[in-house]
Amino acid sequence: MEKDFFTKLYIILISIVGFVINESVVDVVGVQWYYLSIVNVGSMLYLFSTKIIAKNFQLSSFFKNAQNTFYSLFFVFCLISFYSSINLSVSLIAISKIFVSLSSLIILSQLKPVKNITEFIASLFTIYLVVEVYLSIVGYFNVIAITEFKLYMAEFYMKGAAGNKNITAASIAFKIPFAFLLFNRHKNLLIRGLLLLIITTSFLNLFLLSSRAIFVSYSLSVIFLIFGNTLIFIKDKKAKKHLIKTFIVFIIPIILALGISNNLIKDENANLSSRISSINTEDTSTSTRLRYYEKGVKYFLENPIFGSGIGNWKLISIKIDSDQINSYIVPYVAHNDFIEVLTEIGFFGGFFYLLFVLVILYYLLKLFFRTKEFEFKQNIVLLTIPFIIYFFDANLNFPQYRPIMQMMFLVYSYLIFNLYSKKMIS
Repeated sequence: MEKDFFTKLYIILISIVGFVINESVVDVVGVQWYYLSIVNVGSMLYLFSTKIIAKNFQLSSFFKNAQNTFYSLFFVFCLISFYSSINLSVSLIAISKIFVSLSSLIILSQLKPVKNITEFIASLFTIYLVVEVYLSIVGYFNVIAITEFKLYMAEFYMKGAAGNKNITAASIAFKIPFAFLLFNRHKNLLIRGLLLLIITTSFLNLFLLSSRAIFVSYSLSVIFLIFGNTLIFIKDKKAKKHLIKTFIVFIIPIILALGISNNLIKDENANLSSRISSINTEDTSTSTRLRYYEKGVKYFLENPIFGSGIGNWKLISIKIDSDQINSYIVPYVAHNDFIEVLTEIGFFGGFFYLLFVLVILYYLLKLFFRTKEFEFKQNIVLLTIPFIIYFFDANLNFPQYRPIMQMMFLVYSYLIFNLYSKKMIS
């Protein structure tokens, strides 16, 4: 048995959480958190009952990663927020989910290093990408077999494993760069051709889902890719041909997918230009989010230290948004993880949660500017795109409480810190 078998097994077990489905419940999120808690309890029992692991257990290895320190401090302020909690039962439910994430970070910090960790996680995420795209795009073909596809149908028929088209779009967008990483690593033409097909189909699926947040975040990613490659070229002019080739390979699937989607979608409201042009303050979805942000920030400024208690946004939102509530529809989430955390646990907890996310960008930037090999730099540019996707999603949606996004981010963070440790620490 390989020495890193348990490491690989654990990463697989927490990263497949998005495929844990129970059709007997309205929202599968609760079932997924329950699944993760069982995985973590079993993993901790195994880790700390194994003599070899137990002897090597060091708290310092956990705190060596600043991200773990920030999340631990965030957890402490979540506990402190119980003092001002509007509803303790709601806070207990919320803190249990946060503790699952914290325990995952503890376990990940104690795992044996994986040889070729980048290729392992890239392969794993690419497999998940294929499954997610299939589960989503098959809905489109089911629709057109009966009638013409309309934009609103994506919400019902293309929601995929996540149960929501926007979460599915974010999850797919997050994983696409890992397929590009595999493309760059493999020289076999058949494998490269297959990966390009997977990438093109994934972008096609995103265009069919028509998630505006993903359109914007991937537009920013393309700009970042150009900027990053330009910086590499300035440092190493010999890499010019390679950089141009890589950029073309990145752009071609997007152009192909866009062209195919324009031919497939007859609904003018679903095409790219219409969706992007609809991003304005008068749009219902945009104006609603802006209203939540404004009222959330206002509540935070009035309660900057303790907030309403972890998990209690859904309760205070009824009060602060009561003048806008129609048909008993309440703002269950703030559609911005950072603002929601600020309203619930105050400035310090919100600050540490922001650092928990942003420290990954710090690791990526240090890796980019401190390493000399242009191919490694190029991989870091690609690996920054998932961060852009997640950060953008966290500012527009609520990945913190969605296991499919949060566990992906933790595995991704584990990869980045491993690369950072090898290059910058050891």
